[in-house]
Amino acid sequence: RNNPHVDCVFFYPDNKSVHNQLSFINQIKREQFDVYFDLWGSVRTAFFGFLAGIPKRVGRHFRVRRWFYTHIIESKKQKLPAPQFYLEYLEAVNITKKHFEAPQIFLRPEEKQWARTYFEAQGVNFERALVGLQPGASWPNKIWPEQKFVQLANRLLDHGYQVLVTWGPGEEDLARSIISQVTGTVFELPPQPLRQLAAALSCLQILISNDCGTMHLAVAAGTTTIGLFGATEPEIWFPYQTPHQAIYAPVPCRPCHKNYCPLGTLECLQSIEVDRVFKAVQKVIAESVCV
Repeated sequence: RNNPHVDCVFFYPDNKSVHNQLSFINQIKREQFDVYFDLWGSVRTAFFGFLAGIPKRVGRHFRVRRWFYTHIIESKKQKLPAPQFYLEYLEAVNITKKHFEAPQIFLRPEEKQWARTYFEAQGVNFERALVGLQPGASWPNKIWPEQKFVQLANRLLDHGYQVLVTWGPGEEDLARSIISQVTGTVFELPPQPLRQLAAALSCLQILISNDCGTMHLAVAAGTTTIGLFGATEPEIWFPYQTPHQAIYAPVPCRPCHKNYCPLGTLECLQSIEVDRVFKAVQKVIAESVCV
């Protein structure tokens, strides 16, 4: 929505009856597209492009799916940053783009005003730095320990920063526990619709986040973001340039890509010190003031 680079969006039907799927395919077929990039790569999405009669269909060399494509991307052994993985689709039709640009969400003025009003109602002073903390994530192996978030929040408050804690569905207990242990005022951002969340994140000077969707949305909203990584690889999932920063510990067991810690120690995240994260925040804010 509001993206100047997108002309139209087609919504896949919630009711996946044969009739609805055929209607969806016919809707695409009527547009007479020249190229179909199958980024999802399922049998169904590969078949859709074929049935819609799109002359150029680009996808990866995945089993039976490859037979529905006209341009096949061969699998490579080396791991690629997520953006480079998808830029290969363009290269398959001779479109070259060497430099990845960070994602961007295009907020409307009224959305930005909603966020500002929301925070002002809580007492946020926009003359002072507002630092966001996102303590939740989908995997236990992605969650920086609760007490470290508490220590970081207290340290930020002691140094005059304002602190905001945000959370997603199913993360309220963790967020409330952190807030209850912090000495001082902590502002709150409970679950919001995606665009309102993006608008709220755009009001922050910086977000410290586990590896989760909120982390990427903050980058898209133009907020400097520090990503904390345990089991996963920032080289793949945090392809962002300065001032954004990924923090991880050089422990031998990472990245394990598991949603639990096989050793039961969570050393990859336990080894990320509060002091290291705090100094990264200070550096980012100091540099933004200089600019």
